Amino acid sequence: MAKPTRKHFAGFLFEESEQGRFFEQLILRYLGGPFQYEPLASFDNRQRHLFLLKGPAGSALLAEAPENAQGSAFHHQLAFWTKTPDGLHHVIELDAFRWDRHLESIRTGTDPFPGISQRKAKELNEARRREIANKRDRVSLRIGRGSVWRQLAGINKSVIAAAVASLEIGTTSAPAYATPAVPPSDSVDETTRRVHTILTEWLGSVDLDAERRLSFPVGSTRVFVDTRDWSAPGGLVTVFAVTNKHVPKTPELFEYLVAHSENYVFGRLGAWLDDDHAWVVFRQTLLGATLDPIELKNAVGAVASVADELDDEIKARFGGALFHEATPAEPKASTQQELPTGFYL
Repeated sequence: MAKPTRKHFAGFLFEESEQGRFFEQLILRYLGGPFQYEPLASFDNRQRHLFLLKGPAGSALLAEAPENAQGSAFHHQLAFWTKTPDGLHHVIELDAFRWDRHLESIRTGTDPFPGISQRKAKELNEARRREIANKRDRVSLRIGRGSVWRQLAGINKSVIAAAVASLEIGTTSAPAYATPAVPPSDSVDETTRRVHTILTEWLGSVDLDAERRLSFPVGSTRVFVDTRDWSAPGGLVTVFAVTNKHVPKTPELFEYLVAHSENYVFGRLGAWLDDDHAWVVFRQTLLGATLDPIELKNAVGAVASVADELDDEIKARFGGALFHEATPAEPKASTQQELPTGFYL
């Protein structure tokens, strides 16, 4: 451990993607509003840095890993940690990817913006950075006790503990979506709280997107859990998985979906339709007011197993791609592609 060599962390990551802004919003909610920060220490030959954050509702740690080149982008990682009075550890990680013109030139052997003015090249460069950031950036949330975090941005827990031994790290409360489970009620916020707590305590680490959907990989697909307001008390909790994406819209596909949509005791097969393709989805919807851990876990298990079983068959019969696969439209497929918003069949 060395004395701090960085005065500021990479705050620019907050401004260049929806996920970055969401990460900042989470920090503000934990700390109760605007916060101050100070450098604490540097590690690994001054490549990793640790900062203390202080806000109206308490304090937290922010760790930063060194940037590293991955293809045409630099990968950055920030990790936030705090503890609430109930003894729960809360860890939020931001994995950010920033496209770089020089790295692209090295990868392809050509300048992506040849023969244009510096001003125009700068505009195109910034637009490309934002595009890649919004596609690839990811926010992950973990809540639990004891071993929920072993390191932050590559810094070992025991090393961090030594660095902050004289500090009292913690917040007086947690955001509505990150507090312990509460008895069922009419509140959608309480349903959201309950869902987040059940999943993070069960799975340890789940991803949290800008739409506040939790998701995690299962086999060749990814399961999403989304809580929404509805006329019923407590709202609705939808557990779904995209089995296949960019599937050509054909009469044979629609006939298959109709014939198989009601074949399952739990869940239903359907599709999102955009202008050109279909995204095949298996989903199950639960009432939020009476949701309990066993019901949610059973729904996740049912959706995950059916989706992981169907995706290869659907791809072989109708084309398209599995959820995790790259496509011409998404040459760098990530774990959290933007989901379609078209008509649901």
